[in-house]
Formats: sequence, C-alpha cells, structure tokens
Amino acid sequence: MKPEMTAIWIVFGSLLIWTVAAPRVRSAALQRTLPEWALDFAGLSIHGTLVPLFETLVIFVALSRFLPQWKGVLALPGVVSFFLGFVVVDYLYYWNHRLLHSRRVWRLHSVHHSGETFDVFTTSRNSAFTTFFILYVWVNGIALYLLADPAPYAWSVAISNCLDLIRHARLGYWPSVFPFNLLISPAEHGWHHSRDKYGVNFGANLNLWDRLHGTYHPSTVLPEKFGAPLQESSVWNAFWRGSP
Repeated sequence: MKPEMTAIWIVFGSLLIWTVAAPRVRSAALQRTLPEWALDFAGLSIHGTLVPLFETLVIFVALSRFLPQWKGVLALPGVVSFFLGFVVVDYLYYWNHRLLHSRRVWRLHSVHHSGETFDVFTTSRNSAFTTFFILYVWVNGIALYLLADPAPYAWSVAISNCLDLIRHARLGYWPSVFPFNLLISPAEHGWHHSRDKYGVNFGANLNLWDRLHGTYHPSTVLPEKFGAPLQESSVWNAFWRGSP
C-alpha cells in the first residue's frame, strides 16, 4: 500500500477509536437507525473508496487510449504540484460545493446533510450519483496522469482526504491541529451541517474562500442540532434518488 493511502487509513482508524472511546460521541453515533448505519457504511465504501478509484481508472484508461503522448507531460516542481492539489483544486471545489447547494441540484447533495448525528461515519454519506458531480475526483485523475512526478500531488489529495475525515469527526475545536485558523476546523464544518445554518463554510481545506466570498461562520463550538430528516419514504429511496 502506498504511504499516502496508509496515512488515510491511519487517520480513519484513529477517528474510529475516538468515536467509540469518547462517551458523548459514542452516544450520539448510536442514535442512528439500522438503515442509517447501512447508508453511512455504503457511503464510506462506495463514495469514499470505490467511486474515486473507478473514476481515476476510467480517466487513466481514456487518456491512455486517446492521448498517450500526454502521459507525464507536466514537469512541475513538487511544491507547485502540491499547491495545485491543496489550494487551487480546493478553490474550485468551493464553487462546486456551492453549486451542490443550489436549488437545481440540492436533491443530490441533501442526503449528505440528512445525518442528525455528526461524526466520521457521515463523511461520505451521499446519494448514489453525487460523487460523479464532485469535480475534484475528475480533476485529480487528470492531474495524476499529466504530471511527470505525481507523488506531491498525490500527497495533497491524501492530506485533503484526511482533513475531510477530521472535519466530519465530532471533535469541536482542535487548536493544535488547526494553527493560525487557516483550515476549516471540525467546529466550523459542523455549522455547515447544522440544522439551521448550513449555507456557510463551504471550503474543504481552507477557510480563506469563505472569508473572501462572505460565507464564513467562525465558531469554536459545535451546533446543538445537525441535519434534517430525509424527506423520502425510505433511506434507500433517498440513496438512489436523493431527497428534496
């Protein structure tokens, strides 16, 4: 296993231990119904693992078939490659995320906000086709194909995935991990999942984009209530069709 993937699994395993060991976090997690557990585990396995791997494979096969001469054509310094993945793609995702909150495509994304519990298990909760509308998966596959040395970019992707897990964990404010208040903290992302104020803190890695565009809601504590109940007749209807 590549070291980047190992890092992701270490972070995920650590957060699982935290979820089980911390009484308040464990108590909140156990409030899920059995269908909700199934939805969250489906999300982690499908959207968190299988779909990104599938999309990357499709991109590599397609580009190798039609543009073989472009393989490794970008010889960029490692710091530039990392910056592209961690900062530039993060900014593109900020607007992609805001689009997912628009009225036309909210049905696809609303399942992610349906969790009335907030912990690492909800990280990849989504409807079946949502991941295909998240641009960084496609962009990452293209970048990894074009770069002569894809390792720095791959590390930016791995760190972004680790931060995604961390900000969905029920950690509240963790100043030792979020110095200088540059990164979206779990408390800030918690407000993005709050029942009453989910139109804030769209950034994935950096809170800079929310600050620039007026969507930043600073907080050092988690909201009291998360998400909203699914409007579909069953969890699986929501999984396949989304939720109004």
